[in-house]
Amino acid sequence: MIKLADVFHDDWRVRVEVARSLATAAGGSAILRQVWAGQSSPHVIVTLAETAAALGELRPDPAAFSDPTSRCAVAQARDRIRKQLVDTPHCAADGWRSRARTGALAAELDLPQAREAFRDEDGRVRGAAAGAAGAAFGADLRRLLGDPDPYVVQEWPSRGPCVYAEVTGDAVAMSCADSTPAWNLSEHTRVDLPIVGTLVAVADHGRVV
Repeated sequence: MIKLADVFHDDWRVRVEVARSLATAAGGSAILRQVWAGQSSPHVIVTLAETAAALGELRPDPAAFSDPTSRCAVAQARDRIRKQLVDTPHCAADGWRSRARTGALAAELDLPQAREAFRDEDGRVRGAAAGAAGAAFGADLRRLLGDPDPYVVQEWPSRGPCVYAEVTGDAVAMSCADSTPAWNLSEHTRVDLPIVGTLVAVADHGRVV
Protein backbone atom coordinates (compact mmCIF):
# COMPACT_ATOMS: atom_id res chain seq x y z
CA MET A 1 0.00 0.00 0.00
CA ILE A 2 1.40 3.40 -1.04
CA LYS A 3 1.46 6.03 1.69
CA LEU A 4 0.78 9.59 0.61
CA ALA A 5 3.80 10.85 2.53
CA ASP A 6 6.06 8.50 0.53
CA VAL A 7 4.92 10.06 -2.75
CA PHE A 8 6.66 13.31 -1.80
CA HIS A 9 9.94 11.81 -2.98
CA ASP A 10 8.54 11.45 -6.52
CA ASP A 11 8.56 13.79 -9.55
CA TRP A 12 7.58 17.37 -8.67
CA ARG A 13 4.46 17.16 -10.85
CA VAL A 14 3.26 14.16 -8.88
CA ARG A 15 3.99 15.95 -5.63
CA VAL A 16 1.98 18.99 -6.74
CA GLU A 17 -1.11 16.88 -7.42
CA VAL A 18 -0.77 14.98 -4.15
CA ALA A 19 -0.19 18.23 -2.23
CA ARG A 20 -3.39 19.60 -3.72
CA SER A 21 -5.31 16.47 -2.67
CA LEU A 22 -4.30 16.83 0.97
CA ALA A 23 -6.88 19.60 1.45
CA THR A 24 -9.65 16.99 1.32
CA ALA A 25 -7.79 13.76 2.18
CA ALA A 26 -8.41 11.94 5.44
CA GLY A 27 -5.56 12.87 7.77
CA GLY A 28 -4.40 15.54 5.34
CA SER A 29 -3.22 17.92 8.07
CA ALA A 30 -1.03 15.26 9.69
CA ILE A 31 0.53 14.32 6.35
CA LEU A 32 1.10 17.97 5.49
CA ARG A 33 3.14 18.43 8.66
CA GLN A 34 5.39 15.53 7.65
CA VAL A 35 6.15 16.47 4.06
CA TRP A 36 7.42 20.07 4.23
CA ALA A 37 10.97 18.98 5.11
CA GLY A 38 13.20 18.54 2.10
CA GLN A 39 10.89 20.16 -0.43
CA SER A 40 12.81 22.47 -2.75
CA SER A 41 10.56 22.83 -5.81
CA PRO A 42 8.70 26.17 -5.77
CA HIS A 43 5.80 24.47 -7.60
CA VAL A 44 5.40 21.99 -4.76
CA ILE A 45 5.93 24.56 -2.01
CA VAL A 46 3.36 26.95 -3.46
CA THR A 47 0.78 24.14 -3.61
CA LEU A 48 1.62 22.99 -0.09
CA ALA A 49 1.17 26.58 1.09
CA GLU A 50 -2.25 26.81 -0.57
CA THR A 51 -3.26 23.53 1.04
CA ALA A 52 -1.95 24.72 4.42
CA ALA A 53 -4.13 27.82 4.18
CA ALA A 54 -7.17 25.70 3.32
CA LEU A 55 -6.50 23.42 6.30
CA GLY A 56 -5.56 26.21 8.71
CA GLU A 57 -2.06 24.79 9.25
CA LEU A 58 0.16 27.68 10.34
CA ARG A 59 3.60 26.38 9.36
CA PRO A 60 6.47 26.58 8.51
CA ASP A 61 8.39 29.86 8.93
CA PRO A 62 8.77 31.65 5.56
CA ALA A 63 12.39 32.42 6.42
CA ALA A 64 13.17 28.73 5.95
CA PHE A 65 12.87 29.17 2.16
CA SER A 66 15.60 30.80 0.11
CA ASP A 67 13.68 31.65 -3.05
CA PRO A 68 11.12 34.50 -2.94
CA THR A 69 8.40 32.54 -4.77
CA SER A 70 8.30 29.86 -2.08
CA ARG A 71 8.87 32.29 0.77
CA CYS A 72 6.04 34.57 -0.30
CA ALA A 73 3.64 31.69 -0.94
CA VAL A 74 4.19 30.45 2.62
CA ALA A 75 3.96 34.00 3.99
CA GLN A 76 0.63 34.61 2.25
CA ALA A 77 -0.76 31.29 3.47
CA ARG A 78 0.14 32.12 7.06
CA ASP A 79 -1.38 35.59 6.78
CA ARG A 80 -4.57 34.17 5.24
CA ILE A 81 -4.96 31.91 8.26
CA ARG A 82 -4.30 34.72 10.74
CA LYS A 83 -6.25 37.25 8.64
CA GLN A 84 -3.47 39.72 9.35
CA LEU A 85 -0.57 41.15 7.37
CA VAL A 86 2.46 39.84 9.25
CA ASP A 87 4.77 37.92 6.93
CA THR A 88 3.66 38.97 3.44
CA PRO A 89 4.96 42.58 3.47
CA HIS A 90 8.50 41.35 4.19
CA CYS A 91 8.71 38.14 2.14
CA ALA A 92 10.61 39.69 -0.79
CA ALA A 93 12.49 42.82 -1.82
CA ASP A 94 10.70 46.14 -1.67
CA GLY A 95 9.17 47.44 -4.87
CA TRP A 96 5.88 47.57 -6.71
CA ARG A 97 5.54 43.77 -6.77
CA SER A 98 5.80 43.61 -3.00
CA ARG A 99 3.25 46.40 -2.58
CA ALA A 100 0.93 44.75 -5.09
CA ARG A 101 1.18 41.39 -3.33
CA THR A 102 0.51 42.94 0.06
CA GLY A 103 -2.28 45.18 -1.19
CA ALA A 104 -4.06 42.36 -2.98
CA LEU A 105 -3.97 40.15 0.11
CA ALA A 106 -5.19 43.01 2.29
CA ALA A 107 -8.09 43.58 -0.12
CA GLU A 108 -8.90 39.87 -0.24
CA LEU A 109 -9.01 39.76 3.57
CA ASP A 110 -10.99 43.04 3.86
CA LEU A 111 -8.15 44.66 5.80
CA PRO A 112 -7.85 48.46 5.96
CA GLN A 113 -4.28 48.34 4.60
CA ALA A 114 -5.84 47.73 1.18
CA ARG A 115 -6.63 51.44 0.98
CA GLU A 116 -2.91 52.23 0.89
CA ALA A 117 -2.66 50.07 -2.24
CA PHE A 118 -5.74 51.74 -3.76
CA ARG A 119 -3.86 55.06 -3.48
CA ASP A 120 -0.46 53.75 -4.60
CA GLU A 121 1.41 55.76 -7.23
CA ASP A 122 1.84 52.66 -9.42
CA GLY A 123 -1.23 51.55 -11.37
CA ARG A 124 -0.12 47.92 -11.18
CA VAL A 125 -0.43 48.07 -7.42
CA ARG A 126 -3.80 49.79 -7.53
CA GLY A 127 -5.00 47.26 -10.09
CA ALA A 128 -3.86 44.24 -8.09
CA ALA A 129 -5.67 45.48 -4.99
CA ALA A 130 -8.80 46.40 -6.92
CA GLY A 131 -8.90 42.98 -8.57
CA ALA A 132 -8.83 41.24 -5.20
CA ALA A 133 -11.30 43.52 -3.42
CA GLY A 134 -14.93 42.84 -2.65
CA ALA A 135 -17.96 44.90 -1.78
CA ALA A 136 -16.48 45.88 1.60
CA PHE A 137 -14.47 48.45 -0.35
CA GLY A 138 -17.38 49.65 -2.43
CA ALA A 139 -16.61 53.36 -2.22
CA ASP A 140 -12.96 52.80 -3.09
CA LEU A 141 -13.86 50.58 -6.04
CA ARG A 142 -16.33 53.10 -7.41
CA ARG A 143 -13.60 55.72 -7.31
CA LEU A 144 -11.13 53.38 -9.02
CA LEU A 145 -13.53 52.91 -11.92
CA GLY A 146 -12.49 56.42 -12.90
CA ASP A 147 -8.76 55.75 -12.54
CA PRO A 148 -6.76 57.22 -15.44
CA ASP A 149 -4.63 54.06 -15.70
CA PRO A 150 -6.40 51.52 -17.97
CA TYR A 151 -4.66 48.67 -16.13
CA VAL A 152 -6.59 49.55 -12.97
CA VAL A 153 -9.94 49.63 -14.74
CA GLN A 154 -9.10 46.35 -16.48
CA GLU A 155 -8.39 44.63 -13.16
CA TRP A 156 -11.37 46.13 -11.35
CA PRO A 157 -14.08 43.65 -12.43
CA SER A 158 -11.97 40.49 -12.05
CA ARG A 159 -14.01 39.35 -9.06
CA GLY A 160 -16.99 39.12 -11.42
CA PRO A 161 -20.46 40.59 -11.85
CA CYS A 162 -21.69 39.74 -8.36
CA VAL A 163 -19.13 42.09 -6.82
CA TYR A 164 -19.89 44.65 -9.54
CA ALA A 165 -23.58 44.43 -8.63
CA GLU A 166 -22.95 44.90 -4.92
CA VAL A 167 -20.67 47.87 -5.46
CA THR A 168 -22.66 49.73 -8.11
CA GLY A 169 -26.21 48.56 -7.43
CA ASP A 170 -26.59 47.70 -11.12
CA ALA A 171 -29.99 45.98 -11.40
CA VAL A 172 -28.98 44.00 -14.48
CA ALA A 173 -25.83 42.67 -12.83
CA MET A 174 -27.95 41.61 -9.85
CA SER A 175 -28.98 38.66 -12.01
CA CYS A 176 -25.49 37.22 -11.55
CA ALA A 177 -26.75 34.60 -9.11
CA ASP A 178 -29.03 33.18 -11.81
CA SER A 179 -26.66 33.16 -14.76
CA THR A 180 -23.11 32.42 -15.80
CA PRO A 181 -21.66 35.71 -17.05
CA ALA A 182 -18.37 36.04 -18.89
CA TRP A 183 -16.25 39.16 -18.57
CA ASN A 184 -14.18 40.64 -21.36
CA LEU A 185 -11.62 42.47 -19.22
CA SER A 186 -9.69 44.02 -22.10
CA GLU A 187 -12.80 45.78 -23.33
CA HIS A 188 -14.30 46.24 -19.83
CA THR A 189 -17.43 44.55 -21.17
CA ARG A 190 -19.74 42.20 -19.28
CA VAL A 191 -21.59 39.86 -21.60
CA ASP A 192 -23.96 36.91 -21.56
CA LEU A 193 -26.70 37.61 -19.03
CA PRO A 194 -29.34 35.12 -20.22
CA ILE A 195 -31.68 35.76 -17.30
CA VAL A 196 -32.59 39.17 -18.74
CA GLY A 197 -31.75 38.45 -22.36
CA THR A 198 -29.59 41.53 -22.88
CA LEU A 199 -26.01 42.69 -23.21
CA VAL A 200 -24.70 45.37 -20.91
CA ALA A 201 -21.45 47.15 -21.72
CA VAL A 202 -19.45 48.72 -18.93
CA ALA A 203 -17.59 51.52 -20.62
CA ASP A 204 -16.53 55.12 -20.16
CA HIS A 205 -15.00 54.26 -16.79
CA GLY A 206 -18.05 52.63 -15.33
CA ARG A 207 -20.98 54.31 -17.08
CA VAL A 208 -23.52 51.63 -17.98
CA VAL A 209 -24.73 52.11 -21.55
